[in-house]
Amino acid sequence: MGTTGMGLLTLGVLLMTRIGGVSTPSEWVWLLPAFIVAGIGNGVVNPPISAVAVGTVEPYRAGMASGANNVCRQVGSAFGIAFLSALLSKRYDTLVQNGVAALPTPGLSDSAKASIVQGIQSAGTNAGSTGLRGEPNPYIHNPLFPKLSALAQTSFATATADILWAAAITLCVGFVAVMILVRRQDLKH
Repeated sequence: MGTTGMGLLTLGVLLMTRIGGVSTPSEWVWLLPAFIVAGIGNGVVNPPISAVAVGTVEPYRAGMASGANNVCRQVGSAFGIAFLSALLSKRYDTLVQNGVAALPTPGLSDSAKASIVQGIQSAGTNAGSTGLRGEPNPYIHNPLFPKLSALAQTSFATATADILWAAAITLCVGFVAVMILVRRQDLKH
């Protein structure tokens, strides 16, 4: 069951990497199959993880094994979230910098471009996910605004797809490790 769950979870995250095309609030629906597959995979993989942790030790050490399993899960989740968040932030910043540098804007100084980059980056993921919409924006009538809004949103979607690829690769490595390292004869039921 653990290998089936890891496989489904990996497939679900791989399906999520197609996020780059989402541009309107209603288009998230096409991600629903990926969420369902990943959710089923997560539900299938978690019970065997606990069973393997407790089942590979003598019964009098089951409590320690369960505790160690829970600590590893919590620490792994915290480090995974921190790593993927840092990767998302760095990738988003790089895409915004490259996108602003490539804008066909004759006469726009390097310092003005740096100011634009800083403004988009300081708006962060909100700008990326909404495309600089929302609050009344004093720059909405600027001729560059539509391009910068699209740049922020595209950069965020691309960076999100990139971290999903990193997560999928990590899951693939975990899947292979489970296939190689977990042996039925080691379980002490």
